[in-house]
Amino acid sequence: MNNIINVTGQLELGFNHQRAVPARRRPTRAERAAWWFARMRTAVDNAIAWGTQSVPPPEQILLPQAQGSMRG
Repeated sequence: MNNIINVTGQLELGFNHQRAVPARRRPTRAERAAWWFARMRTAVDNAIAWGTQSVPPPEQILLPQAQGSMRG
């Protein structure tokens, strides 16, 4: 008996005769950069313009532990 199988073609396995979903094309470096700069332009356009804020007046804080330490 001769059990040698001579296969010269490529074997393919399938799942219920469904075609494989083609892989999505990866964006190019230029496309990724364009996306990033578009996002940054949007962030700058939507940014709040902060005005100068005045400095609050000084506040004196009473420390109860330090009350007697200043007596000389």
